Amino acid sequence: MSLEVWVVTGDNARTADTTADQLGISCRNIMVGAVPFQGLC
Repeated sequence: MSLEVWVVTGDNARTADTTADQLGISCRNIMVGAVPFQGLC
């Protein structure tokens, strides 16, 4: 089994890049500007 680790954050790209770099996460696995799930329609 393999896992793919992502950084998903509401922060800006610079903060996400810095955090991912410190954790050894690829810059390809970053999603910025995320908002909390608003619920089902």
